[in-house]
Amino acid sequence: PMARAFSFTAAGTGGELQLGGYDPSSIEGDMHVFPMVGWAYGANVSSISYGGHEILNFGAADLPNETLRGYVGEFDSGTTCVLLPNSTYGGKLANSPFQMLLDLQNQGVQEDLVFTIAGKTFAIPFSECVEPADTELILGDPFFRRFVVLHNMTDLKSPQMGLGKRKPSYQVTQYGAPTTTLV
Repeated sequence: PMARAFSFTAAGTGGELQLGGYDPSSIEGDMHVFPMVGWAYGANVSSISYGGHEILNFGAADLPNETLRGYVGEFDSGTTCVLLPNSTYGGKLANSPFQMLLDLQNQGVQEDLVFTIAGKTFAIPFSECVEPADTELILGDPFFRRFVVLHNMTDLKSPQMGLGKRKPSYQVTQYGAPTTTLV
């Protein structure tokens, strides 16, 4: 039987669903695998930096004996942009990540937005779409255009997500083009 795993990647007007795992020829380097968290396909994001500035600051002073070590980012191929929280999430964040990003952009900073997941960094270019959300952190289409995003439920007690940087030379299936089947 086929493994309970699948991957998505997208580019321009096309995208791919890779069943049974991921196509190793589609990525450069390693597929970085980490625990799936949250109620959907999420990952524990421990840092978001922009131009050398940390914009995901945890632990407001009024939260005694509570240390927040990550924020669940949900991978969603149906969301056009990356959505950043535009609130302090009831004081669990020291500031609004989206407002900090906006303030830095208004100061002229034009750098990659760098997410840290499971100790690895994943950069999204400045030119990608980033929008505000209330409290959600949605890792939308910009992630799927830059990476192959693995969803691995082979072990249902320990589901995993993975990110592998898509090779620039890899040709994603375009809308309306004939498809092939990997065996």
